[in-house]
Amino acid sequence: MASRKNSKTGGQTAHGINAGDEESLQISVLSSLPWNEPPLCWLNVEQKSLLKNSVQILKYSLGSKIWSTKVKEYQFFIVSGSVRLREEHLGNSLVRLQSGDWFGNLNSYPKDCKAIAASTEVITVVWNTNIWAELLTPQIESFWKSSLVEKEEMRKLEIHSTESSTLHPTPTSADSYYQPSFSYPFVYSWNTGAACLTMVAQQLDNPVKLEWVQRQIRGQSPKRIVEMGENMGLTLRKLQITWGELCQLSFPILLQWGETTNQGGNWIVAYKLQGDHLIVANPLNQDRTLENLPQSLVEATWSGQVWQVELLQKQEKFNLSWFLPAVWKYQKLLGEVLLASFTLQILGLTSPLITQVVIDKVMVQGSLSTLDVMAIALIFVAIFEAILGVLRLFIFTHTARRLDLSLSAQLFRHLMRLPLAYFEARRVGDTVARVQELEKIRQFLTGTALTVILDSIFAVVYLGLMFYYNIPLTFVALAVLPLFAALTLIATPILRNWLNETFNRSADSQSFLVETVTGIHSVKAHAAEPAARDRWESLFARFIRTGFKASTTSNISSNIGDFLTNFSTLLILWFGAKLVIGKQLTVGQLVAFQMLSGRVTNPLLRLVQLWQNLQQVLLSVDRIGDILNVSPEAEAGTGLVLPTLRGEVVFDQVFFRYALNTEPVLRGISFQVTPGQFVGIVGRSGSGKSTISKLLQQLYQIESGIILIDGFDIKSADLVSLRQQIGVVLQEDFLFNSSIVDNITLGNPDISAEQV
Repeated sequence: MASRKNSKTGGQTAHGINAGDEESLQISVLSSLPWNEPPLCWLNVEQKSLLKNSVQILKYSLGSKIWSTKVKEYQFFIVSGSVRLREEHLGNSLVRLQSGDWFGNLNSYPKDCKAIAASTEVITVVWNTNIWAELLTPQIESFWKSSLVEKEEMRKLEIHSTESSTLHPTPTSADSYYQPSFSYPFVYSWNTGAACLTMVAQQLDNPVKLEWVQRQIRGQSPKRIVEMGENMGLTLRKLQITWGELCQLSFPILLQWGETTNQGGNWIVAYKLQGDHLIVANPLNQDRTLENLPQSLVEATWSGQVWQVELLQKQEKFNLSWFLPAVWKYQKLLGEVLLASFTLQILGLTSPLITQVVIDKVMVQGSLSTLDVMAIALIFVAIFEAILGVLRLFIFTHTARRLDLSLSAQLFRHLMRLPLAYFEARRVGDTVARVQELEKIRQFLTGTALTVILDSIFAVVYLGLMFYYNIPLTFVALAVLPLFAALTLIATPILRNWLNETFNRSADSQSFLVETVTGIHSVKAHAAEPAARDRWESLFARFIRTGFKASTTSNISSNIGDFLTNFSTLLILWFGAKLVIGKQLTVGQLVAFQMLSGRVTNPLLRLVQLWQNLQQVLLSVDRIGDILNVSPEAEAGTGLVLPTLRGEVVFDQVFFRYALNTEPVLRGISFQVTPGQFVGIVGRSGSGKSTISKLLQQLYQIESGIILIDGFDIKSADLVSLRQQIGVVLQEDFLFNSSIVDNITLGNPDISAEQV
C-alpha cells in the first residue's frame, strides 16, 4: 500500500498517515470500504487487489482544502467525517458529503468546485485516476457520471421552481414543501437506503448509527433494503397502494422517489399523512428539514409501491399475549367499535321503557297521539340501531383484515427462518394446518369475543334496572345461572378432547392429500391410484366421524343453554303474573322486565358459547406455538456479512448426525478444495454426499469440527451472504408454479435480463 506524508491535492498540503506506523488503521480502513456496493462490487478479485495496493489514506482537519476540480488526478472516498463542496470562486455551498460518499475528478460537476473538510477530522482514501482508468467499464463510467451536485441542484429546482411543470406542479404557498420539524428523525446522506433505515429505526425506538448501517448494507435495491431491515430488527412489508389507501397504513413507511432507474430511485421516509400532504424526510435534502409534499406531486412521481416498517416482536414463548401488540396498533378503530357497542346498549334501554309506557299509559288512557309519538320514537331507535350495527360490523371487518395481514406476515416470516430440520421432521400437511389455525385466533380476538364481553359487562346495567322493578323477580330470573355454570364445567373438557382429535384427523387427511399430489409421479408409476384413494377415504372418514362427535357435543351444549333460557322466561312469566295479579307489578312493567331479562341472559348464553370457542382457540395457540416457539436459524444481525468469496473450502474433523440417538453420518471428515478446483464426491446412497453440501450452506449444524470458506468459519457467517454466493442444483429440485424466469431469479429477483 502506498503512503505519503505530504500530498498536493487541490494545491494544498495534506497530512497523510504513515502506513508502517498505522498498520491497524490501514486494516480497519480497508475493511470499512464498501466492497459489496457499486462501483467496488463490479470489480474482480485482481482488480480489487490492485486498488488495495495503490490506495492512500489521508487525514484532514476542519477547514482544510482537500481537492478542487482544477487538479485532475484524484478520486476520494470518505471513511469518516464530512466534506462540503463549494464553488471554486464564489464559495457558495453546493452539497455536504458524509462518510460513504465519493468525490473527485471522475465525477461530473456543473461548475468548478472545491472540497473543504467540514468536521474536526476527516479521513479519506484516495486513488490516482489513472488506476481507475485501467478498470473503467461502461457500468463504472455511468456510475461516476452521476454527479452529486447535478442531482442535488435538479432536486432543488424541481421543488422550488415557480414555473409550471407536468411532472412537478407548483405549490400554492412558499412553505408547502419544507416544514422544519424536531418531532421526527432526519439523517442526511447520499446513501439514501442506509439513511432511511437509520431514520425509521430511530422513529421506532430502535436506534442505530448510520455508519454501522452503511458498513452492513449490501446495496440499494428493495431486496437489500428488506434484508438489512431484518438485520436491524425491522420488518418491511411491500404494498402496492393508491393515495387514498395511505390513510389506512401505520407509519413510518419507505418509498422510492425520483426518476426510475434499474435501482428504482432514491429512498425517502414518509412519517405522516396530513390532509392532502405527505410529510417525508429525503436524505438528499441539504437543508436537513422535512418536506410537506402535496398529493399532486406525490402521485406524479411515485409508483404506488411502499414498504411498511414495523419492529420485529421478540417473545420468549408464544401465547395469546403475542397478539396484543398487533391488536393494540388498531386501538383507535377498536375504540370506535366499543363506542358503537356502548351506544347500541344505551339504545337497548329505550325499547323496554317505551313498551312499558305504551301498555300502562297509552292503552289504558286511549291516547292515540301519544301512541304515534311512541311509534315514531321506536322507528327512529330501530333505524339508528341498524345503522350503528352496520358501521360496527364494517369497522370490525376492516380491522380484522388488516390484522390478518400483519399477523400472517409475522407467522410466515418466522416459518421461513426455521431450520431445515424442522420441516424434515414434520409432514407438509401438519405445517399447513397449523398455519391455518391463525385465522381462528384472529376471529376470536377481533370477532365475537370483544362484543360479547362488552355486552356482558353492560348486562350489569340491565340487571340494576331489573332490581329496581322487583327484587324477588330478579332473583327468579337469575336462578338459572348456576345451571349455566354447571353446563360449562361439564361440556368444556369433553368438547376440548373432541376438538383436539378433530384437528389431528384433519391434519392426517390433509397431509396425505398434499403428499399424494406432490408425489403423483410415483403413484402413477406404481399404479397405486386405488390404494391411494382407499387410504385417503379412510383418513377422511375418520376426520368426518370425529368432527361429527365434536359438533354433536357443541350442539347438545348449545341446545341445553337454549332450554335454560326458555326455562328462565317461563319462570319470569309465572312469578311475574302472580305479582301483576297481586297489584305489585303492572303489565307494562312485567313486559319491560321480560325484555330486560333477555338482555341479561342472552349475553350469558353467548358467554357459554364463547367459552367453548376459547377452548378451540387455546388448542390453536398450542398448534401455532409448535412453529413460533422453535428458534430460527440465526438471530437477525448477529452474523458476519461475508465479502465476495473466492471458493476455498476446508472441512476439518467434521462430525455430523441427524439425531442424538443415531449413528454419525459423517465421522471426522477432513478435506480442502482450492478456488477453481472441480471436485466430485461419489459413494453409495445415504453415505452423506448431499449432507456435505447442506452443511456447507449451514442447512444443518455440525456436531463437532470446523468448516471454513476463504478462512471464515461459516458458523459465524450471515446466512444470507453465505447462501447467496453458493450455486446449488438440488438432486430433486422443485419448480414453483410461475414462469421460468421467476424460478431462475428466485434467490435474486432484481438481476437484469442479461444476467438471466
